[in-house]
Amino acid sequence: MNKLIAVGLLLPSAYLTLAQTPSKTKVSASVAYHSYRFYEAAPAYGLEKVRRLITNGKKEDQFEEELEPPLTTGQFGALSLEEKFTYVMIHPEEFNQACYIAPVVVGEEHLIFGRLPGPGAGLRQWSAGQRAFLKESKPELIELLKKEIGGHEHVGLNVKTAVADIDAYPLIPSIVAAANRNKKDLDLLTVLSILMKDGRYRPFENTDIYRKLYGPKSNDSVGVPDSVTTRNFIINQARAFYETLKG
Repeated sequence: MNKLIAVGLLLPSAYLTLAQTPSKTKVSASVAYHSYRFYEAAPAYGLEKVRRLITNGKKEDQFEEELEPPLTTGQFGALSLEEKFTYVMIHPEEFNQACYIAPVVVGEEHLIFGRLPGPGAGLRQWSAGQRAFLKESKPELIELLKKEIGGHEHVGLNVKTAVADIDAYPLIPSIVAAANRNKKDLDLLTVLSILMKDGRYRPFENTDIYRKLYGPKSNDSVGVPDSVTTRNFIINQARAFYETLKG
């Protein structure tokens, strides 16, 4: 999964379509933040055991740079639920074959996007079986994800993606707390926006921010400028949405 970080190290010049060439300082800051967004968490539950199983599955004639194959059904089934969670978080089983690679957006460190960054071409992503495990184990995984969110200053992209993929609405307070704790990580606000969008929260759907992030002209590079007002708006909307779910 660490290969996801490579996306952030790509030279951005091929992706920049601005009327005025940005300064090297601005480009460097955006490239650094792009890489920051792809950080992956490694849960501690049976971590060394899971890593050994993954490494032991590597074939003798396999090149050093090739990623290890997935665990067998038997190996995965023998793991505890916590160890399965660790495995899924650190070892996506499929390659993304698409040609698209997420571009570096100059100034993205100041933007709240409507979508989380995804794997680029040749990078790993969760298999259908791994996604099924996350959804089927949702009640048990809520607490594990909550600990990951609350226990680290920088929440991993894999954790954020899992929260969004399984519609983990009970974790809205934890995401809000993390967003208030680490104001650099604007993708936490993206997670809140995704949860409200997927939950069809009408008060959010009727806002200009929603239309900007998810309207007909939206794409992976579209974001709204970060500001105290916008940040507070998304957080307050998410809190209100959470209260409707509790009721």
